[in-house]
Amino acid sequence: MPQRPIDTTLPSREGRSVPASGVVPAWSLTILHSPVSALVSHRFDLGAKLCVGRVEGAGVDVAIDDAKLSRGHATITRVGVIVEIRDQGSRNGTFVNGTRVAAGMLQPGDIVRIGDTLLELGDTPARVASDEPTLIGTAPAFLAAVDVADRVASSDMPVVILGETGTGKDVLARHIHKRSGRSGPLVAVNCAALADDLIESALFGHKRGAFTGATSDSPGLFLEAQGGTLFLDEIGELDIAHQAKLLRALDAREIIPVGGTRCVHTDARVIAATNIELAARTAAGLFRTDLYARLAGATIRMAPLRARRGDILALAERFLGQSSPTVERRLSAHAAERLLLHSWPRNIRELLSAMRLLVIQLGDRTEATRADVDAVLEPPVVVTSEEASRAIGTDDRPGMPTREELTTHLMRLRGNISRLATFYGKDGKQIYRWLKRYRLDPGGYR
Repeated sequence: MPQRPIDTTLPSREGRSVPASGVVPAWSLTILHSPVSALVSHRFDLGAKLCVGRVEGAGVDVAIDDAKLSRGHATITRVGVIVEIRDQGSRNGTFVNGTRVAAGMLQPGDIVRIGDTLLELGDTPARVASDEPTLIGTAPAFLAAVDVADRVASSDMPVVILGETGTGKDVLARHIHKRSGRSGPLVAVNCAALADDLIESALFGHKRGAFTGATSDSPGLFLEAQGGTLFLDEIGELDIAHQAKLLRALDAREIIPVGGTRCVHTDARVIAATNIELAARTAAGLFRTDLYARLAGATIRMAPLRARRGDILALAERFLGQSSPTVERRLSAHAAERLLLHSWPRNIRELLSAMRLLVIQLGDRTEATRADVDAVLEPPVVVTSEEASRAIGTDDRPGMPTREELTTHLMRLRGNISRLATFYGKDGKQIYRWLKRYRLDPGGYR
């Protein structure tokens, strides 16, 4: 196979077409899995037309040394925001999100399989990955979160990290602390795990004899994190009765231990995280507006794994290596495709668990098949129509998506309202009404 340039962004033969007004001019295909390992992560700019095949020349713009590809396997054409893929009579077929197609429309995030090669369509420019080894990924939404974290790390500003369970909020909090330059430790606490009658003592400490069982003085988490960072995980679960005292500690940087009479100064920087939409919880009267405003000096949203498809295989390979350091494990193209198309309801935490199980499933074998992956993935949760109706509520209009569905498509379409309107066959005003009803900000998904 001819040598390619080292630059990981490779222009197509025709170059870029002139984009229509308002169209992001960075459409590209990224190779996620290939028999040629050196090509993994390479991006190919998508101009007006791109032909992918096994043999360079004869109209083929991107040649990949994949024995299962036909000479000119498939073409991808773009007119404005419309992208179409068409199979060129290939022997092994062209697949989009696991389904064989002769021709079909593509959207950002779609996974294309041709031969043993997997590609992802994207509409955002390439960005440099983080130099922090615990932060694996190049997905735009993920790198945007890391970028904000890096910019606020050296300040004393409190931070709120939002995201579903298992998206790596704790990892990002540790990254912020590491970059902060603060000399004290990072002290983490799960607010949901604290007993109601012990929350104040845990956070602010107590004096000996303050309550039954208080046989000695305790400094509390704020003082344990003195000069460092206090990470309040699952802050959305903190009962409103305890929120006023937390607010005072943040505002005055002073605490009063349970049973104490004197204020104690604290220099702990606070980072909070939750999988609950705090804005909605505030509107429902379950979270203090003033505390939310004080905590959210900066708000960072961690994207779910299903919105970071391009990062799934890199994470999977890292976890496989950690679980089996003496044996190099490989994913077949079908196994890799299965991982890419899974919904990952528990996000990175679920992927880590699946890869640990996969190593056990493989035994002495080195290559994982689709059947191996199927055996370790959690089955999807089936929701009946009656359960769905109860979850949505009786006052929702017919055809209105659930909040989870709308959030999923916001992530997938990068918060683009016009594309969202096209997807649902509605006008933009209707989409904005849905967003207002669910208190969703599309800007947070861009």
